[in-house]
Amino acid sequence: MPSTDWTWTHARHLLNRAGFGGRRDEITSLYRLGLDGAVDSLLRPTDRRLPQPDWLAEDKTDRRKLSKEEQKENQKLNRQRQQTLIGEWIISMIETPTPADMLRARMTFFWHGHFATSIQKVKTPHPIFAQLELFDAMAVGSYSKLLHAIVRDPAMLIYLDNTRNHRGKPNENLARELMELFSLGPGNYSESDIREGARALTGWGAGPQGFRLAARRHDSGEKTILGQTGKFDADGFVEIILQQPACAAFMIRKLWQYFAGTDPAPAVLGALAAGFRASDYDVRLAVRDILRHPKFYSEAVRGNQIKSPLQLVVGTARTLQAQVNTPKIYQRMLTLMGQAPYQPPNVKGWPSGRAWIDTTRLVTRYTFAEMIANGEIPGDVDPRRRGRRRGVQFDPYPLVNDLVAPEEIIAELTNQLLTVPPTDGEHRLLTKNLQQDLAQLAAPAAVQQAVGNLMRLPQYQLC
Repeated sequence: MPSTDWTWTHARHLLNRAGFGGRRDEITSLYRLGLDGAVDSLLRPTDRRLPQPDWLAEDKTDRRKLSKEEQKENQKLNRQRQQTLIGEWIISMIETPTPADMLRARMTFFWHGHFATSIQKVKTPHPIFAQLELFDAMAVGSYSKLLHAIVRDPAMLIYLDNTRNHRGKPNENLARELMELFSLGPGNYSESDIREGARALTGWGAGPQGFRLAARRHDSGEKTILGQTGKFDADGFVEIILQQPACAAFMIRKLWQYFAGTDPAPAVLGALAAGFRASDYDVRLAVRDILRHPKFYSEAVRGNQIKSPLQLVVGTARTLQAQVNTPKIYQRMLTLMGQAPYQPPNVKGWPSGRAWIDTTRLVTRYTFAEMIANGEIPGDVDPRRRGRRRGVQFDPYPLVNDLVAPEEIIAELTNQLLTVPPTDGEHRLLTKNLQQDLAQLAAPAAVQQAVGNLMRLPQYQLC
């Protein structure tokens, strides 16, 4: 995109897709940097770490040594710790201090969806947190190194049953998903490649202290995988995968879909994939090339992505700097909307697009808008505390500054919070409602209602 074509609206689009949206000052700062400078600022290294659980340093007890009663108590404690861990992760995304931290958080979640793992099967918190730290540390690092790391990741090894993958009795789950979902895509390997790949993965498992290689369970014999023959282990298997041209194209397609919300044109895919492979799978460079690409800012891309529950909930809470009496409500909303972290529907991760707005989930999204507008958490959202009034508050002043005229306030709110503008009729109704609320409520409460009304528009579901 020529620098002369770069606008404030493009900067807003960049923050919507590379982060969770942005406040006016953040959008303006990116706009002033120009396209290349804005993208580079998003990709700069950050020092922020994930919240560190207080139980992290505790001994990882082998539960086989516990009594049945102790095992039951330990399972209950582990479930509580996992839920707390996920809740703290959500809050850390909401509290990302800079756009660069937002992009890192977005990429951390991308890898979580790409290498989907579930707490319903990985029942202890230590491997879940170790995996989350891996994704955070390598958010925009080397995909090659990350793919090597994932075949050593205890959570993944447990989730895809590689702890049961032994010489003479291979389990094919990890080998299949490693190629189909994590690197090559369907049609780029054979059933024989799966069987032989599973043999390469034998003996790679997990124990109480983390990754464990059981040498006596590993099949050290000769294998033929994707046309190459040798005594390959898991690392050799991964190296063969990385040599396939389909690998770079598969990953670029997924990254483009994640940020752009569409399939890339063949020419775009080919050029980006070639650059990704030439860089030895440098994710930072791949994301940079995507976010700088003119097609990423085209009319076909802007305003045409349905927000995932994470984008909707985290983006709203962060942009409004909302304060809630019960932070767990965000976790509850994501669950109701169908995207609770570490609870994907299956190994493929979450769907996207229109799958997010079936009848039930759309109602939940409007309930979220009601919660913001009225400042109260409905009892049907959190039935365990039905009847207790718990507020949602935010300071509207940073959104509207010194504006006092209802029409100007609505214009400013829609400019910041909507990618697709309201119709003239919607704009008039929003303005009329704000005029009426200002006559009856204090100005902050009236503007809060206006934000909630704006969130009820179909356009708010798009970015």
